[in-house]
Amino acid sequence: MKTRFERLRERWRTVSANLPVPHRDGVSLPAAFLLPRLKRAIDSDDCTLEHLTLAPGKACMLLRVKRPLSAEVHLTLTPTGVDWADRCLRAGASVSATSTAGSTLGRGMARLVLSQADTRMGWKLIAAQLEHLPFLSLTHRQLILHLDRIPALQRWLTQPVFGQPLGERLRLSAFDCEDDALRLRFARSAPE
Repeated sequence: MKTRFERLRERWRTVSANLPVPHRDGVSLPAAFLLPRLKRAIDSDDCTLEHLTLAPGKACMLLRVKRPLSAEVHLTLTPTGVDWADRCLRAGASVSATSTAGSTLGRGMARLVLSQADTRMGWKLIAAQLEHLPFLSLTHRQLILHLDRIPALQRWLTQPVFGQPLGERLRLSAFDCEDDALRLRFARSAPE
């Protein structure tokens, strides 16, 4: 039988596994922390985020699209850089899709459309599913995350610290995917 302390320690381990991990030069955001927040932002009647995998150098998302056709879309993102002047994170993107239609005719039509998934037509389809997100821009083979358009971050970017907004004192210098976590690295902004 477990003691009260052992139960508390076990509970803390499960809770803390889903919290951001601070580092000396930044923070790591575990996939378990990011997934529910991304689901809240992305999920709609037409599209749901099913799974998020963060591996060294890449992030993979499984989106289930219901309209205009039934499909599973695998979106693979590779971090490419930070544009702090524009408050943007950029990632290279590739997409693959498979049909989940129930009928043979539906699967055939979906395969015809999905064979074009990695072309401009496919990207337009995915961009249409994510257009309700003002902080996300999806172009052909590139995803741009606008940090200054995320409501939860707007307050922190403009929060005054010693008379200067935090976004001007501290900058995001790099981001990368590690084992099941998104790693953000910060640096001091150069004085003007």
